[in-house]
Amino acid sequence: MRICSKSLEIDLTRIEKVCSREGEEIPFLTPIILKDSPKINDWLSKVESQMKVSLAELLCIAVDGLSTFYTENDHLDKNRFLEWVDTFPAQLVVMAVQVVWTKTVEQALQSGISFEGPLQIVLRTLDVLALVFLGELQPVMRRKLSRFERLYHMQFYLDVSVAISTERLSIHIANAVLPYGFEYLGVPDRLVQTPLTDRCYLTLTQALHGRLGGSHFDPAGTGKTESVKALGVQLGRFVLVFCSGETFDFQAMGRIFAGPFQVGAWGCFDEANRLEKRKPSVVS
Repeated sequence: MRICSKSLEIDLTRIEKVCSREGEEIPFLTPIILKDSPKINDWLSKVESQMKVSLAELLCIAVDGLSTFYTENDHLDKNRFLEWVDTFPAQLVVMAVQVVWTKTVEQALQSGISFEGPLQIVLRTLDVLALVFLGELQPVMRRKLSRFERLYHMQFYLDVSVAISTERLSIHIANAVLPYGFEYLGVPDRLVQTPLTDRCYLTLTQALHGRLGGSHFDPAGTGKTESVKALGVQLGRFVLVFCSGETFDFQAMGRIFAGPFQVGAWGCFDEANRLEKRKPSVVS
C-alpha cells in the first residue's frame, strides 16, 4: 500500500480513512475498530482489505456520476466536471474516464455511427482542462487533471452486477483480460505515452495473461523500469523495484520473492543482467 498515514478517531479507537503523501484522503465505508483487532498484523490486514473495497465501491459511484453529464450534452459543464474531479481520488478519476470512454467507443462500433461523437467528447474535455490549467489550482488538483492521458489501447469494463466489488473492474488488451488490483497508489507521476510504451504494455500484459514474466532490453535511462511501474499504476498494482547485484544468491532472491508474493505486489528486478545465469535458474 502506498499510504502516507492513517486517520484515527480522536480517542484512537478506530481507523476511518487513509491519506496519501499528497494529502489525498480515502474514507473507509466501514471504519476499523481497533479493539476488535488489537494485533498490528490483524488491523493492517483489515486496512488493506477495506482500502480495496472502498476504492471499488467509490469507482461505481464515480462512473455513475460522470455518466450523467460527460456524454449527454453538447458541451462539458466546467464547474460540474471540476466538482466531480475534486470529489474522487485521482486514481478513480482516471479509471472512471477510461471506463466511460471504452463504453462510448463500443457503442459507436456496435451502432455503426461515426466516431465523431466520442472524438468530440475528448476534445471538449481537453478544452476544459486547457482553460483550467491557466488558472490557480491546488497542487493535488493540478496533478489529478494532468493524469488524463489517452490510454485507449486498454479497454476498461465495469460490471456493477458482480457481487464482489473488487472484481467488478477488468482491463482488456488484445486477448488478455486482467483484474484491476484496487491498490491505493495516491497521485503518482505518470509516464508519457509513446508507441514504444504501448508495445511494451501489450507485451507485458500478454506475458501476465500466460502467467509469465517479462524482461526489457534497452540502453540505460530509456525508461524500462518506469514503464513497468506505469503499467502497475494502470492495473492498480503496487510495484516493488529491487536493484540486482553480483552479491545476490538464491537464498536472498527467495526472500525477496516471498514478500511480493504474500502481499500480491509486482516485483521488478533492475539491472538483472548483473545476475549470474545459474542463480535465476536455481530460483526458478
